[in-house]
Amino acid sequence: MKKTITTTVFSIVMSICNAQTNLFPPNGNVGIGTLSPDNVQGWDKVLEVKGNENAKLLVSNTTNGVKLGMFAHQSFNAKFGTESNTNLTFTAGYWNDVMTLTTLGNVGIGTLTPTEKLSVKGKIRAQEIKVETTNWPDYVFEPSYRLMPLSRIANFIQTNGHLPDVPSAKEVAQNGIEVGNIQSLLVKKIEELTLHLIDMDKKLTELQKENSEIKKQLK
Repeated sequence: MKKTITTTVFSIVMSICNAQTNLFPPNGNVGIGTLSPDNVQGWDKVLEVKGNENAKLLVSNTTNGVKLGMFAHQSFNAKFGTESNTNLTFTAGYWNDVMTLTTLGNVGIGTLTPTEKLSVKGKIRAQEIKVETTNWPDYVFEPSYRLMPLSRIANFIQTNGHLPDVPSAKEVAQNGIEVGNIQSLLVKKIEELTLHLIDMDKKLTELQKENSEIKKQLK
């Protein structure tokens, strides 16, 4: 009777072992849903979750620090984020919040409450920034464009302390500037100034001709 019970218990244990699909081997690679976690990428440690959609989490130590990667066997983007309707915050230096991705898709660097697609509280350094804008002011060169006379511009400056259409120093301090709009506005002012210079050059040329004719008559 004792031998029969022992044989039965051994059979149950062997059945459980044979049905086991999770593996926690001493080499550090972990398999969930598989007894042989794959590490063909040659990373230091692997966590493989095998099922209908096979995926792996890979970790390696490098000279620059710890490298963490995700690998999906199917042609889908690797995704990292929250499963609830909450923002995702990245921390560095003992849980110091440094960057936030909101559920609206806004990214905040140095701020947890970004109101634009990218909000940065601090300085930005870049080799090049491309800003897309519309209504570029080449319309200034159209024959129908009415150029403001210099006398009116002078009166406006004397009254308001800044150029027409250009925000004042107070407005900039309160609201900042939109790079695309301000660049378009600056080009508009340069084009208007160019037209004024062309007009003045024409008038100067005419005066020079008149002056030359007067000199001839005097002789």
